[in-house]
Amino acid sequence: MSNPPRATFILLAYNQEAYVAEAIAGALGQDYPDLEIILSDDGSSDCSFAIIEEAVRRYDGPHRVIASRTPVNAGLLAHIYHAVGKASGELIVVAAGDDVSLPQRVRVLAEEWQRTGANALFSDWQVIDEQGKITGRGSRKGEWNDLACWFADGQIVMIPGATAAYDRSVFSAVYLPDFPIFAEDAFFSLMLKLRSRPVVLVAQELVQYRAHGQSLINRPLEATDLVENERRLEQYSEMMMQTYEYVANAAWTGTGADPAFGTASSVNWLAIQSDIRHARFRTRWIDAPVTGRLAELGRVAGSRAKLRWLLPRVGGLTTLRIQRAITAQLRGKR
Repeated sequence: MSNPPRATFILLAYNQEAYVAEAIAGALGQDYPDLEIILSDDGSSDCSFAIIEEAVRRYDGPHRVIASRTPVNAGLLAHIYHAVGKASGELIVVAAGDDVSLPQRVRVLAEEWQRTGANALFSDWQVIDEQGKITGRGSRKGEWNDLACWFADGQIVMIPGATAAYDRSVFSAVYLPDFPIFAEDAFFSLMLKLRSRPVVLVAQELVQYRAHGQSLINRPLEATDLVENERRLEQYSEMMMQTYEYVANAAWTGTGADPAFGTASSVNWLAIQSDIRHARFRTRWIDAPVTGRLAELGRVAGSRAKLRWLLPRVGGLTTLRIQRAITAQLRGKR
Protein backbone atom coordinates (compact mmCIF):
# COMPACT_ATOMS: atom_id res chain seq x y z
CA MET A 1 0.00 0.00 0.00
CA SER A 2 1.39 3.40 -0.98
CA ASN A 3 -0.22 5.25 1.92
CA PRO A 4 -1.33 2.74 4.56
CA PRO A 5 -3.81 4.13 7.11
CA ARG A 6 -3.28 3.66 10.82
CA ALA A 7 -5.04 0.47 11.92
CA THR A 8 -5.80 -0.80 15.41
CA PHE A 9 -5.95 -4.53 16.12
CA ILE A 10 -8.11 -5.18 19.19
CA LEU A 11 -7.81 -8.58 20.85
CA LEU A 12 -10.76 -9.23 23.18
CA ALA A 13 -10.10 -11.81 25.91
CA TYR A 14 -12.33 -13.19 28.62
CA ASN A 15 -11.40 -16.30 30.64
CA GLN A 16 -9.41 -17.74 27.74
CA GLU A 17 -6.10 -18.52 29.43
CA ALA A 18 -5.77 -21.81 27.51
CA TYR A 19 -5.79 -20.08 24.13
CA VAL A 20 -4.99 -16.39 24.56
CA ALA A 21 -1.21 -16.79 24.11
CA GLU A 22 -1.81 -18.18 20.59
CA ALA A 23 -4.23 -15.36 19.86
CA ILE A 24 -1.66 -12.80 21.04
CA ALA A 25 1.03 -14.38 18.85
CA GLY A 26 -1.30 -13.97 15.86
CA ALA A 27 -1.84 -10.31 16.72
CA LEU A 28 1.85 -9.53 17.22
CA GLY A 29 2.76 -11.38 14.03
CA GLN A 30 0.77 -9.09 11.73
CA ASP A 31 2.81 -7.83 8.76
CA TYR A 32 1.05 -4.45 8.54
CA PRO A 33 3.39 -1.42 8.79
CA ASP A 34 1.32 1.11 10.76
CA LEU A 35 -0.38 -0.98 13.42
CA GLU A 36 -1.46 -0.39 16.99
CA ILE A 37 -2.37 -3.49 19.00
CA ILE A 38 -4.65 -3.37 22.04
CA LEU A 39 -4.73 -6.57 24.09
CA SER A 40 -7.84 -6.11 26.20
CA ASP A 41 -9.26 -8.28 28.97
CA ASP A 42 -12.86 -8.09 30.16
CA GLY A 43 -12.36 -8.70 33.87
CA SER A 44 -11.33 -12.36 33.56
CA SER A 45 -11.26 -14.50 36.69
CA ASP A 46 -8.46 -16.68 35.30
CA CYS A 47 -4.90 -15.81 34.21
CA SER A 48 -5.81 -14.25 30.85
CA PHE A 49 -4.76 -10.72 31.84
CA ALA A 50 -1.51 -11.92 33.41
CA ILE A 51 -0.65 -13.60 30.10
CA ILE A 52 -1.46 -10.35 28.28
CA GLU A 53 0.74 -8.29 30.60
CA GLU A 54 3.64 -10.70 30.19
CA ALA A 55 3.31 -10.64 26.39
CA VAL A 56 3.40 -6.83 26.36
CA ARG A 57 6.41 -6.79 28.69
CA ARG A 58 8.37 -9.16 26.47
CA TYR A 59 7.42 -7.65 23.09
CA ASP A 60 10.14 -5.70 21.25
CA GLY A 61 8.73 -5.64 17.71
CA PRO A 62 7.62 -2.80 15.41
CA HIS A 63 4.03 -2.41 16.59
CA ARG A 64 2.72 -0.22 19.38
CA VAL A 65 1.22 -2.64 21.92
CA ILE A 66 -1.10 -1.71 24.80
CA ALA A 67 -2.47 -3.87 27.63
CA SER A 68 -5.97 -2.89 28.71
CA ARG A 69 -8.58 -4.18 31.14
CA THR A 70 -12.18 -3.24 31.91
CA PRO A 71 -12.83 -2.29 35.57
CA VAL A 72 -15.54 -4.99 35.76
CA ASN A 73 -16.84 -7.58 33.34
CA ALA A 74 -18.70 -5.45 30.79
CA GLY A 75 -19.90 -8.00 28.23
CA LEU A 76 -18.71 -8.36 24.66
CA LEU A 77 -20.18 -5.28 22.97
CA ALA A 78 -19.35 -2.89 25.82
CA HIS A 79 -15.86 -4.40 25.93
CA ILE A 80 -15.37 -3.54 22.26
CA TYR A 81 -16.45 0.09 22.81
CA HIS A 82 -14.20 0.32 25.86
CA ALA A 83 -11.18 -0.83 23.83
CA VAL A 84 -12.05 1.41 20.87
CA GLY A 85 -11.97 4.34 23.27
CA LYS A 86 -8.24 3.69 23.68
CA ALA A 87 -7.58 3.20 19.95
CA SER A 88 -6.04 5.65 17.51
CA GLY A 89 -6.56 3.70 14.28
CA GLU A 90 -8.90 4.61 11.44
CA LEU A 91 -9.60 0.91 10.80
CA ILE A 92 -10.53 -1.28 13.78
CA VAL A 93 -9.78 -5.00 13.37
CA VAL A 94 -11.41 -7.17 16.02
CA ALA A 95 -10.23 -10.58 17.23
CA ALA A 96 -11.33 -13.03 19.91
CA GLY A 97 -9.00 -14.31 22.61
CA ASP A 98 -9.33 -17.92 21.49
CA ASP A 99 -8.91 -17.44 17.71
CA VAL A 100 -5.73 -16.97 15.67
CA SER A 101 -5.32 -14.24 13.03
CA LEU A 102 -3.08 -15.07 10.08
CA PRO A 103 -0.14 -12.64 9.50
CA GLN A 104 -1.65 -10.93 6.44
CA ARG A 105 -5.07 -10.29 8.01
CA VAL A 106 -4.79 -6.56 8.76
CA ARG A 107 -2.96 -5.82 5.51
CA VAL A 108 -5.58 -7.52 3.32
CA LEU A 109 -8.49 -5.93 5.20
CA ALA A 110 -6.91 -2.47 5.04
CA GLU A 111 -6.37 -2.77 1.29
CA GLU A 112 -10.02 -3.74 0.76
CA TRP A 113 -11.21 -1.02 3.13
CA GLN A 114 -9.34 1.63 1.16
CA ARG A 115 -10.57 0.20 -2.14
CA THR A 116 -14.26 -0.13 -1.21
CA GLY A 117 -14.89 2.49 1.48
CA ALA A 118 -16.91 -0.08 3.43
CA ASN A 119 -18.06 0.59 6.98
CA ALA A 120 -17.46 -3.05 7.90
CA LEU A 121 -15.52 -5.94 6.40
CA PHE A 122 -15.15 -9.62 7.15
CA SER A 123 -13.32 -12.56 5.66
CA ASP A 124 -13.49 -16.30 5.14
CA TRP A 125 -11.99 -18.44 7.89
CA GLN A 126 -10.52 -21.78 8.87
CA VAL A 127 -12.00 -23.82 11.72
CA ILE A 128 -9.54 -25.25 14.24
CA ASP A 129 -10.04 -27.51 17.24
CA GLU A 130 -8.72 -27.13 20.77
CA GLN A 131 -5.26 -28.32 19.68
CA GLY A 132 -5.13 -25.92 16.71
CA LYS A 133 -5.73 -28.58 14.04
CA ILE A 134 -7.68 -27.36 11.01
CA THR A 135 -11.00 -29.24 10.93
CA GLY A 136 -12.93 -27.23 8.37
CA ARG A 137 -13.40 -23.98 6.48
CA GLY A 138 -16.07 -21.31 6.52
CA SER A 139 -17.43 -18.57 4.28
CA ARG A 140 -20.56 -16.47 4.06
CA LYS A 141 -20.27 -15.91 0.33
CA GLY A 142 -23.76 -16.15 -1.12
CA GLU A 143 -25.20 -17.14 2.28
CA TRP A 144 -28.91 -16.52 2.79
CA ASN A 145 -30.06 -15.29 6.18
CA ASP A 146 -33.62 -15.30 7.47
CA LEU A 147 -33.20 -11.75 8.77
CA ALA A 148 -33.10 -10.51 5.17
CA CYS A 149 -36.90 -10.54 5.30
CA TRP A 150 -36.74 -7.66 7.79
CA PHE A 151 -35.86 -5.29 4.95
CA ALA A 152 -37.81 -4.18 1.91
CA ASP A 153 -34.98 -5.07 -0.48
CA GLY A 154 -34.77 -8.61 0.95
CA GLN A 155 -31.03 -8.36 1.57
CA ILE A 156 -28.67 -8.26 4.53
CA VAL A 157 -25.00 -9.14 4.95
CA MET A 158 -24.42 -10.82 8.32
CA ILE A 159 -20.97 -10.14 9.77
CA PRO A 160 -19.23 -13.07 11.47
CA GLY A 161 -17.72 -11.41 14.52
CA ALA A 162 -14.61 -13.59 14.57
CA THR A 163 -13.39 -12.10 11.28
CA ALA A 164 -14.78 -8.56 11.51
CA ALA A 165 -13.21 -5.14 10.99
CA TYR A 166 -14.91 -1.74 11.14
CA ASP A 167 -14.37 1.82 10.06
CA ARG A 168 -13.80 3.76 13.28
CA SER A 169 -16.78 6.02 12.49
CA VAL A 170 -19.13 3.09 13.21
CA PHE A 171 -18.41 3.29 16.93
CA SER A 172 -19.31 6.96 17.21
CA ALA A 173 -22.31 6.74 14.88
CA VAL A 174 -23.86 3.55 16.31
CA TYR A 175 -24.60 4.09 19.98
CA LEU A 176 -23.79 1.56 22.69
CA PRO A 177 -27.04 0.18 24.20
CA ASP A 178 -27.56 0.55 27.94
CA PHE A 179 -27.86 -3.22 28.48
CA PRO A 180 -25.47 -6.09 27.64
CA ILE A 181 -25.44 -7.29 24.02
CA PHE A 182 -23.94 -10.74 23.55
CA ALA A 183 -24.22 -11.15 19.77
CA GLU A 184 -22.23 -8.09 18.72
CA ASP A 185 -21.96 -9.30 15.12
CA ALA A 186 -25.75 -9.55 14.71
CA PHE A 187 -26.09 -6.14 16.40
CA PHE A 188 -23.69 -4.38 14.02
CA SER A 189 -25.06 -6.23 10.99
CA LEU A 190 -28.60 -5.08 11.72
CA MET A 191 -27.71 -1.54 12.79
CA LEU A 192 -25.53 -0.96 9.69
CA LYS A 193 -28.29 -2.32 7.46
CA LEU A 194 -30.81 -0.02 9.16
CA ARG A 195 -28.63 2.91 8.07
CA SER A 196 -27.92 1.45 4.56
CA ARG A 197 -24.18 1.27 5.23
CA PRO A 198 -21.91 -0.96 3.07
CA VAL A 199 -20.51 -4.24 4.42
CA VAL A 200 -17.95 -6.16 2.34
CA LEU A 201 -16.80 -9.78 2.26
CA VAL A 202 -13.09 -10.37 1.65
CA ALA A 203 -12.95 -13.83 0.07
CA GLN A 204 -9.71 -14.95 1.71
CA GLU A 205 -9.13 -17.09 4.80
CA LEU A 206 -7.63 -14.67 7.31
CA VAL A 207 -8.64 -16.12 10.69
CA GLN A 208 -8.44 -19.51 12.37
CA TYR A 209 -11.72 -19.74 14.28
CA ARG A 210 -11.54 -22.08 17.26
CA ALA A 211 -14.55 -24.31 17.99
CA HIS A 212 -14.24 -25.69 21.52
CA GLY A 213 -16.20 -26.89 24.51
CA GLN A 214 -16.18 -23.64 26.50
CA SER A 215 -18.10 -21.68 23.88
CA LEU A 216 -21.76 -20.91 24.55
CA ILE A 217 -22.96 -22.05 21.14
CA ASN A 218 -20.15 -24.32 19.90
CA ARG A 219 -20.05 -27.05 22.49
CA PRO A 220 -20.74 -30.54 21.08
CA LEU A 221 -24.40 -31.50 21.47
CA GLU A 222 -24.01 -34.82 23.26
CA ALA A 223 -27.17 -36.79 24.04
CA THR A 224 -26.17 -37.14 27.71
CA ASP A 225 -26.11 -33.35 28.07
CA LEU A 226 -29.30 -32.72 26.13
CA VAL A 227 -31.18 -30.74 28.79
CA GLU A 228 -28.09 -28.65 29.60
CA ASN A 229 -27.53 -27.99 25.89
CA GLU A 230 -31.11 -26.89 25.31
CA ARG A 231 -31.17 -24.67 28.41
CA ARG A 232 -27.98 -23.06 27.14
CA LEU A 233 -29.57 -22.46 23.75
CA GLU A 234 -32.58 -20.94 25.52
CA GLN A 235 -30.19 -18.46 27.16
CA TYR A 236 -28.67 -17.64 23.78
CA SER A 237 -32.16 -17.09 22.34
CA GLU A 238 -32.92 -14.70 25.20
CA MET A 239 -29.89 -12.61 24.25
CA MET A 240 -30.84 -12.66 20.57
CA MET A 241 -34.41 -11.63 21.40
CA GLN A 242 -33.11 -8.62 23.33
CA THR A 243 -30.95 -7.65 20.35
CA TYR A 244 -33.90 -8.00 17.96
CA GLU A 245 -36.14 -5.89 20.20
CA TYR A 246 -33.50 -3.16 20.47
CA VAL A 247 -32.99 -3.01 16.71
CA ALA A 248 -36.75 -3.04 16.09
CA ASN A 249 -37.16 -0.08 18.44
CA ALA A 250 -34.28 1.70 16.69
CA ALA A 251 -36.03 1.19 13.35
CA TRP A 252 -39.37 2.40 14.73
CA THR A 253 -38.10 5.47 16.59
CA GLY A 254 -35.00 6.36 14.56
CA THR A 255 -32.85 6.10 17.68
CA GLY A 256 -29.75 3.99 18.27
CA ALA A 257 -27.58 5.73 15.68
CA ASP A 258 -26.63 9.20 14.50
CA PRO A 259 -29.37 10.22 12.03
CA ALA A 260 -26.68 11.72 9.79
CA PHE A 261 -25.04 8.30 9.48
CA GLY A 262 -26.33 6.96 6.17
CA THR A 263 -30.01 6.78 5.28
CA ALA A 264 -32.79 4.77 6.87
CA SER A 265 -33.71 1.45 5.26
CA SER A 266 -37.33 0.47 4.64
CA VAL A 267 -38.33 -2.41 6.91
CA ASN A 268 -40.98 -5.14 7.01
CA TRP A 269 -42.64 -4.78 10.38
CA LEU A 270 -44.59 -8.05 10.15
CA ALA A 271 -41.39 -10.02 9.57
CA ILE A 272 -39.60 -8.28 12.44
CA GLN A 273 -42.42 -8.95 14.88
CA SER A 274 -42.65 -12.57 13.72
CA ASP A 275 -38.94 -13.15 14.38
CA ILE A 276 -39.12 -11.50 17.80
CA ARG A 277 -42.09 -13.72 18.68
CA HIS A 278 -40.22 -16.84 17.53
CA ALA A 279 -37.09 -15.85 19.48
CA ARG A 280 -39.30 -15.39 22.56
CA PHE A 281 -40.73 -18.90 22.04
CA ARG A 282 -37.20 -20.33 21.81
CA THR A 283 -36.36 -18.85 25.22
CA ARG A 284 -38.95 -21.13 26.86
CA TRP A 285 -39.59 -23.96 24.42
CA ILE A 286 -38.69 -26.78 26.86
CA ASP A 287 -41.49 -25.85 29.26
CA ALA A 288 -44.03 -25.05 26.53
CA PRO A 289 -46.94 -27.51 26.17
CA VAL A 290 -47.25 -29.65 23.05
CA THR A 291 -50.13 -27.44 21.90
CA GLY A 292 -47.82 -24.42 22.15
CA ARG A 293 -45.12 -26.13 20.08
CA LEU A 294 -47.69 -27.17 17.45
CA ALA A 295 -49.03 -23.62 17.30
CA GLU A 296 -45.50 -22.31 16.77
CA LEU A 297 -45.01 -24.89 14.03
CA GLY A 298 -47.95 -23.39 12.17
CA ARG A 299 -46.62 -19.87 12.60
CA VAL A 300 -43.16 -20.65 11.16
CA ALA A 301 -44.26 -22.96 8.35
CA GLY A 302 -42.86 -20.60 5.69
CA SER A 303 -39.30 -20.56 7.07
CA ARG A 304 -36.96 -23.46 6.34
CA ALA A 305 -34.48 -22.40 8.99
CA LYS A 306 -37.12 -22.16 11.71
CA LEU A 307 -38.67 -25.48 10.66
CA ARG A 308 -35.27 -27.21 10.79
CA TRP A 309 -34.91 -26.03 14.37
CA LEU A 310 -38.50 -26.67 15.51
CA LEU A 311 -39.48 -29.97 13.89
CA PRO A 312 -37.15 -32.16 16.00
CA ARG A 313 -38.45 -30.41 19.13
CA VAL A 314 -42.21 -30.60 18.55
CA GLY A 315 -42.43 -33.83 20.57
CA GLY A 316 -40.33 -32.43 23.42
CA LEU A 317 -37.04 -33.55 24.90
CA THR A 318 -37.81 -37.27 24.59
CA THR A 319 -38.25 -37.22 20.82
CA LEU A 320 -35.31 -34.84 20.46
CA ARG A 321 -33.11 -37.28 22.39
CA ILE A 322 -34.21 -40.18 20.16
CA GLN A 323 -33.60 -38.14 17.01
CA ARG A 324 -30.11 -37.16 18.20
CA ALA A 325 -29.27 -40.78 19.07
CA ILE A 326 -30.37 -41.99 15.63
CA THR A 327 -28.37 -39.24 13.92
CA ALA A 328 -25.25 -40.13 15.93
CA GLN A 329 -25.68 -43.82 15.08
CA LEU A 330 -26.03 -43.10 11.37
CA ARG A 331 -22.90 -40.92 11.43
CA GLY A 332 -20.99 -43.70 13.13
CA LYS A 333 -21.84 -46.12 10.31
CA ARG A 334 -20.49 -43.84 7.58
